[in-house]
Amino acid sequence: MTDANDQVVSKSAFADIAGVSRVRVSQYLAEHKISGDALVGTGRKARIRVAAAMAQLKRNLDVSQSLGANGKVKIDAADDPEADTIEDGIKRARLEQLELSNEQARSLREVQAGRYARSDDVRQEMGRVAGRMMGLFEGSLGELATAVAAKSNLPARDALHILRTTFRTIRERVSNTEAGIAKAMPPSVDDGARP
Repeated sequence: MTDANDQVVSKSAFADIAGVSRVRVSQYLAEHKISGDALVGTGRKARIRVAAAMAQLKRNLDVSQSLGANGKVKIDAADDPEADTIEDGIKRARLEQLELSNEQARSLREVQAGRYARSDDVRQEMGRVAGRMMGLFEGSLGELATAVAAKSNLPARDALHILRTTFRTIRERVSNTEAGIAKAMPPSVDDGARP
């Protein structure tokens, strides 16, 4: 029985074996990263000798190409008994570094797009909004008192006094309720430095 690496296959079959797209295989051919003894035939009908092509890719691709976002080429190291060398360790470390860098870039993009925010920042901003709204309501009590006075027998000064007293009572009650809700919430978890 023939080993899969000794096979001669079509470009699309090689793409499946290598774990990359068919377009990427065409790019490897155009860039001569697969060439010579790895090819059987020429042009569109050319077929690929798996073992030779994998060896060429192993030599010709740098770490970012073989392990990066353009396709993780499955370069089989079974024919190399010392495959787990210092070079492989460096490649793994570089891959880990690239993945971490990509994760940080995604996180930063989410922050800049407004889809990620620290909960403490959101709470502070909501507090400021609530404060402004309360100020607006309290500031409009004079106008409300004038409207009430026009529809009743009360002088505007008395209507304003009643509205302010009632508003303060309501504001105190709501403040106590919200303080109780805030105390019941779990503490914030520090996520480190701000991005």
